[in-house]
Amino acid sequence: MKHLPKTFLICVLSLSSLLLFGCSGKDMPDMPKSPLANTSSGGSKSSGNQAEADPSVPPRDNTPQALVPEASGTAVYGNDLTSIDASHAEEGYIMVKYTGSNAKVKLRIAGPNQSEYIYLLSGGQEYETFPLTCGSGNYQVQVLENANADMYALAFSTDLSVTITNEFGPFLYPNQYVNFTPGCNTVAKGSELAKDTYSDLEVIENIYHYIIEGITYDEQKAANVSYG
Repeated sequence: MKHLPKTFLICVLSLSSLLLFGCSGKDMPDMPKSPLANTSSGGSKSSGNQAEADPSVPPRDNTPQALVPEASGTAVYGNDLTSIDASHAEEGYIMVKYTGSNAKVKLRIAGPNQSEYIYLLSGGQEYETFPLTCGSGNYQVQVLENANADMYALAFSTDLSVTITNEFGPFLYPNQYVNFTPGCNTVAKGSELAKDTYSDLEVIENIYHYIIEGITYDEQKAANVSYG
């Protein structure tokens, strides 16, 4: 079996179809199945729509369109420990970086309807991208530092009023969980699965078969992952 990077398949699915995550539950975001996967290459399967298509109509354009998040610096909140760039919140994401010395730092995003998501911050000089998955409304964004055992102290907090211009925006940009770049293997695979198709539905069918026929998950490894 050919092994692919552990986040490869999750990114393919995200790139090639619109993954609509719900705004219910707490702690970790509602994501696809664990990214700790043993993956093997699987073939795509056509639904037969292509054979029935009008031969005078060209196939659907499969040119990748991978969006790139930016920390533009036009709306930044923070202190000496952290920086929250909300310059493109209307597109469905914020970018956060933590530059303090604490080894265990979390990001809490509380959205409309009391929905809540907790992420781990890596730390360093690079921004990480996080989606605003609950659409337009009021968000509270907090950076929390580990104080002792499972106790965390507030390092910074800010409130954001967000009006998202594209309801699918939070699911189209790469983020900490579903990370990709325009030139990565994932985008190339998405383009391959969309090649010689005539409709969005046919692309989604190809992705579906690629996943169910070529992917297995290491459930034991996923259940024993350490912090970070």
